[in-house]
Formats: sequence, C-alpha cells, structure tokens
Amino acid sequence: MAKFFASRHVDDKVVAMPDSLLYAANVYKRDVELFYMGVIDGSDPYGDIIKAGPVKNFTSAPTVVPDVKRRSLTKLEWTKEFFNTTSEPKGHGFNLVSKDKPVDFGCYSFMPKSNIPIKIICLDNTQREDDNDPSIHGRGFLDEDRWNWLKKELADGTKNDQLMIIAWHIPIGVMPYKEYNNDKDTYI
Repeated sequence: MAKFFASRHVDDKVVAMPDSLLYAANVYKRDVELFYMGVIDGSDPYGDIIKAGPVKNFTSAPTVVPDVKRRSLTKLEWTKEFFNTTSEPKGHGFNLVSKDKPVDFGCYSFMPKSNIPIKIICLDNTQREDDNDPSIHGRGFLDEDRWNWLKKELADGTKNDQLMIIAWHIPIGVMPYKEYNNDKDTYI
C-alpha cells in the first residue's frame, strides 16, 4: 500500500481513494466506490479544489503534471510552512502554541478582543503520525497530552468566566458499534 501511495504522489493521475470518513475501515480498500481527491487550482488566488469527485463521474482519470519531487508533508513540515510566508500573522496561530510543546502540537488558544470575555480554543484532533491504527483514520482523535491540554484550557476559561469556542479539524461525531448499525463501521 505504501508503494501505491508513493507512486500516486509523483505520477500524472489525481489519486482516487474511498470515503474513509463515512467508512473508516475502507481507507486501504480498492474494491469500494472511489473518489478523486482533487488538486488545488493554483491559477487563481482562491485556490479552489478542482478535479475532485466520484470516479464514476469521470470518463478518465484527471491528470496533473508529473513531479518526482511531489510528496506528502509530515505534520511538522506542514506546520512550519505557516511560518514561511509573507502574510500575517506569521505562523497563522501556530505561533501561539505553548513554548513547552513542539510547534506541531497544533493546539493553541487566544482571545480575539482583550476586553471581551471570549476565548477561542484551536484543537488539533487529528490522528498522530506515529499511530497507525486504521480504525480511527479520518476521525477525531485526542491523545492524552492534547486531552489534558484541552481540560486545562476549559478549566482556565471557566475560572475566568469566558465564553469558549472550540475549533477543531475533524468534526465531533458519534460512531455506533457495528452490531447496532447493520455491521457497518460508520461515522455519523
């Protein structure tokens, strides 16, 4: 499977994958409905996603210019790119990650206006790169470190009588056990 994904990063075809948010167990399957993941349109300032959708809606695979240097970024590499920019604020929030955490910890909080008791909590709830458990792929995930950080942020906000808004990457949902959902591993 690693060779499949590696080849898809450098060839001229847009990668097609199953809907792993709806059925997490399908992430490594090729015999289910596939969707082209699309690419970012770099020809305009909005960067719309193009060449995406169900494979059955395409007469042939959408193509891109092949590039042997194309690859996925690690979370750390991706986070560092926010500091490599001419836009403001440099770091785009990741500059607010606690100094006792690595920058790719990804969790931070801020108050948009110092005179209004609103606290924004930005929570990185993506699966850790060192956790290869496919049963949680594409679902919200908190390791103990991020869980403890969130509890402290909530306790501090409560103590300071702040309205708190939590922003996270992957939506919170309820996953019923397979036996209660027609034996389907689903994310609702």
